[in-house]
Formats: sequence, C-alpha cells, structure tokens
Amino acid sequence: MGKTLNNQKPIAQLIDKLKSQKRKLIFGLLIILIITLIILLFIKIQSPAIGTIINQKQTATTSSTNSTTTNQVKGKYISFIYPSNYKPQTKFQKLSSTLEKYVFTTAPLEGTAAQTNFLAIDIENFTLGNIYENAPYRLRKNNPQDYQLEIRTLSNEKVYIFTKRSGGFEKVAYWLHGSKLATITHTSISAQSDTLNQEFYNLLTSFVWKN
Repeated sequence: MGKTLNNQKPIAQLIDKLKSQKRKLIFGLLIILIITLIILLFIKIQSPAIGTIINQKQTATTSSTNSTTTNQVKGKYISFIYPSNYKPQTKFQKLSSTLEKYVFTTAPLEGTAAQTNFLAIDIENFTLGNIYENAPYRLRKNNPQDYQLEIRTLSNEKVYIFTKRSGGFEKVAYWLHGSKLATITHTSISAQSDTLNQEFYNLLTSFVWKN
C-alpha cells in the first residue's frame, strides 16, 4: 500500500507539471497573437487610405459627338473620375504626411521603358495654412518663365494650376481644403494636346472632397 502511494506521487507531479507547461504555452500564444494584432492595426493606421475603383462610366468630353470611358474612385477623403485607359499602380513613393494617394499610368510607347502618361492624386496633411509654404508650389510660383499659373474656383475654394511652358505635357493643381492639400499631377512625354488637357480638367471638375 505504501509503495503504491509512493508510485502515484511522481505521476501526479508529472501531470501537474504538464498542465503548468500547457497553461504557459497557451498564455504565450495569446501574448503573441495580441502583439501581432497590435502591429497589424498600427500598419493599417499608418498606411494611406485606399479607395474603391468603379469601372466603366461614360462621361462626355468637349466634343458633342465623342465620349470617353472613365473609372471612378471613391476614397476615404476624395472621389474623382479618370480615363479607363490609365491603369492603377501600387508601387509609388509616399510621404509621411500622405493620407491618401493614387497613381495611374498608360502603357509605354513601343521600344521605350517610360510610361506615356502619368497621373497622380496625392492627399496630404497640411497644417502650415499658407499654400506658399508648400515647396513644390513655391518652386513653380517663383518661376513664371517656366510655369504658367491659372487660378480656378471650385466648390468655393481656390485651385492653383501650373502648366509647364515647354517640353512635354505637365499640369499640376494644388487644392487646399482646410488642413488637407490635394496635389493633382498630370504629365506626358507627348507634347501639349487637347486630349491631355481635357483628361486633366475632367478629373479636376469631378474631384469631390468628402470631409
């Protein structure tokens, strides 16, 4: 009888040890899971917002006999349309102040690596108040021999549009909306053309701030 009790004691201790190790393992796995979820949530918060692209919407151009197929983007802060022959890109540079960004390009010309047309919409947090504090805007504003300035009023807000005077096609619009700044850039290796201008202004006039 005494031997039996002595044999049972090490078994009971082993069972208790296994239970303790199991509890530690479960606790460790829970800690790892919580840390992983926190990291994923932080990455999501830090990443620029990504909008929904709605395909194939018909919009009229300046010509009464022609129409162009466009896609619509519905993002967190903005919505707009763009020509459907422009393809969304996923690899592009983002600033730390970027809240939402979209980049579209058309296919390169045969025998070249450069994209034919480039279109980018960048929404950034801008707390400096004066648009002149934005370095790219200031560069264009201070060089009127290279850039022609046009000011339009859209949704009761001023939009500053710079057109490059020579070289390939380049238009850049700066739209300050409270503490947010939209920079809309449209460039092409092609020369100035009515089609490129129309694409730019179609996007600009379709542009809507959500908040």
